[in-house]
Amino acid sequence: WDLDAIPGWGLEFSPHGRTEGRGEPPRSSGSEMLPPLADQILRIRIARDTPGPVGPKFTDLYPNPFNPATTIGIFMPVAGEVEIDIVDLTGRRVATLARGFRNAGHHSIDWDARGPEGLPVAGGVYLVVLRSGGLTAVRKVLHLK
Repeated sequence: WDLDAIPGWGLEFSPHGRTEGRGEPPRSSGSEMLPPLADQILRIRIARDTPGPVGPKFTDLYPNPFNPATTIGIFMPVAGEVEIDIVDLTGRRVATLARGFRNAGHHSIDWDARGPEGLPVAGGVYLVVLRSGGLTAVRKVLHLK
């Protein structure tokens, strides 16, 4: 990975505690060669200058495995549009649990293992897909029959 290519990340190499420059390995001058790596004290520091994307996240998913229902807990760091879908392992949407604006904070949504027509879904593994602010989080849930 080239961490210098990722905004907010960088590498610093510093042999013997001297910083040689951001994202650059230690250098030698002229014909002088650096001693073998085993003879150097090489410190690599991964620095993160800016916070990464802050988006919604799952806080709880209980019980899991479940029958007949499960509760999905989410945290929204900022208010915004949210969509929570249940999809099967083929990617087919089985149910939409939430779609619309949510305030910042903790929220919980119950799923009774029913599809859009109100019919019970088959037992098996499903994915809970949470989308908000251009970010997506996914958790696996197991429905027992």
